[in-house]
Amino acid sequence: MPSKVSTKKKPQKTGRINNGRATNDLIFTAYQDSNDRVFPHILEIYVPEYARIADITYGRGIFWKNVDLSKYDFFPSDLKTSGLPPHCKGGIDSRRLPYENESFDAMVFDPPYMHTPGGTAHNGHQNFEQYYSNNAEQNQAVIEEI
Repeated sequence: MPSKVSTKKKPQKTGRINNGRATNDLIFTAYQDSNDRVFPHILEIYVPEYARIADITYGRGIFWKNVDLSKYDFFPSDLKTSGLPPHCKGGIDSRRLPYENESFDAMVFDPPYMHTPGGTAHNGHQNFEQYYSNNAEQNQAVIEEI
């Protein structure tokens, strides 16, 4: 008896089906400017007023320059132990945070873009070593773990 060859196509499997409906409220917008001018818009879209926020790579606080901090429960910290604004807690390593899990509504994390001991890779470019604390004093216990 000859075997039959099926000409039926198998139904395509998909991981999601939205039936042509939007599954969330899309926001169509774009901003192009400096970090301190764009960041308030990011907060407006994603973080409600009076939210509890930790910025764990605060540095000099450039993102927050144009933000009314009275509208948030704000916890700035950075790895650096010196050269920080008085309201920023220094010596906090983002790899070992002192906060309880799920204790914040939002966290801001802006790590260094590159690490170059001595800063020699940035000749003729923005001095990332000056703006980020990747060459600052570090927790020796964390360094030894790596």
